[in-house]
Amino acid sequence: MKLEISKDRKYAHLSINPNENLTLEAVVKYLKMNNVNSGIDQKAIEKALSSKSEDSFLVASFLAEKGTDDLLKILVDTTIAPQEKNNRLNYYDLSYVKDIKKDQQIFEYIAGEEYQEGKLVDGSLFSENKRDFKRIRIAKMINENCYLVEKEGKILGFSKINGSYRINDKRIIVTDKLKIHSNVNFVTGNLISEYSSFEISGSVMNNFILKTTKDIKIKGNLENSSINCQNLEIEGLIAKGDKLIFCQNDLKSQKIIGRENLYAHNLWVKTNIMDSKIGVYNFAKIGEINGCEFHIYNHLEVDILGGHNKTEIFLSSDKYQLDQTAKINKEIKTTRKDMKMMLLEIEKVKTSLFKLMKNEAENQSEIKKLGEDRDWLDEDYKKFQQLEQNLIAKFAKLAQRKLNFEAKITVNHKLKTNTAIYFGENMIRTNKEYGPCEIVIGDEGAIEILTN
Repeated sequence: MKLEISKDRKYAHLSINPNENLTLEAVVKYLKMNNVNSGIDQKAIEKALSSKSEDSFLVASFLAEKGTDDLLKILVDTTIAPQEKNNRLNYYDLSYVKDIKKDQQIFEYIAGEEYQEGKLVDGSLFSENKRDFKRIRIAKMINENCYLVEKEGKILGFSKINGSYRINDKRIIVTDKLKIHSNVNFVTGNLISEYSSFEISGSVMNNFILKTTKDIKIKGNLENSSINCQNLEIEGLIAKGDKLIFCQNDLKSQKIIGRENLYAHNLWVKTNIMDSKIGVYNFAKIGEINGCEFHIYNHLEVDILGGHNKTEIFLSSDKYQLDQTAKINKEIKTTRKDMKMMLLEIEKVKTSLFKLMKNEAENQSEIKKLGEDRDWLDEDYKKFQQLEQNLIAKFAKLAQRKLNFEAKITVNHKLKTNTAIYFGENMIRTNKEYGPCEIVIGDEGAIEILTN
């Protein structure tokens, strides 16, 4: 037999001459005589004996519990995947943006353990201090919007703010200013957040939804996608489409072409708006307006107004209010139509019940069923009545806004011919071209063009 013990005394290897007729007990006795007293592997010895070769086998090794890996448990959803809708995968809804509330827990970290004290193959004690396992430097993984709490030997990670989070193998990022370094497309899906603003380095492609209570900045173009936010800044153009754009404060863009259903409190467009339907409540400053239906409640300032295409400006007009009023009015009509159909169904059930009651004893089960149907229809009819009342109240509230006699248009360079200006029931159409001028509301709502 030939025995080799490693210099660090952690391992013992043995090779056996196949011509020797040895037993397990004899080999174990030989190992102990040569100072191998711990960690002897009898199965390895039996394998060496049965191999009938002079190969070297590991027959003893140090005894110690291996250190455990650091453990990081993520306690929030990290899945970004299409949602199933009508048995199809919906790539518009990937849940790319994950919202998080202030003081919400994100993760739990448990530090790994060192090697425990053990025995070398000669039986002597040793202590291994080196970490030989996965180590997570948690302090370097989190950003300034996270904080840590130590509790019961664990480190717990929480969000300092209301915002959104991104998690990968190297970083845990919590932010209220989410940056998208690409186009908004089927890689990102819709972007919806209650707490984070969006900064998009590319464009927003067709048919997506961007919604936040904060601001949105787009460095590229906005195609036919829907946006609802506080402030919206678009360095490119707003392209043709009818998806809703609702900006509660300021909207800034380079150009708008062929857009409908766009509403803002204030609007700045550097070059021009063409062939669009726009609603602005407070103030708008535009380079040129041509071929548009433009509603402004307070003040429009424009360099060039009108052109070869049909241009209509509605002063003291809140387009959002008008469109919402029309929508509610349509809902009222639909509700009343449904109520009428429901009344017919109720009458049919009552008629059937009346006929069955003539032979009540024979028709107990049918009478019971029709009675339940009648009660169900009556309850639903009451709900429709309440819905109708709510819609009427909402309609009346929207219709309360009065004409603004302070509304005006400031034309800095040119007011072109065939431009229509409306104020309430009054309207004028320019029959010549004007230079710099101001369009104001005079006595009894008359529309006046004032020139220098």
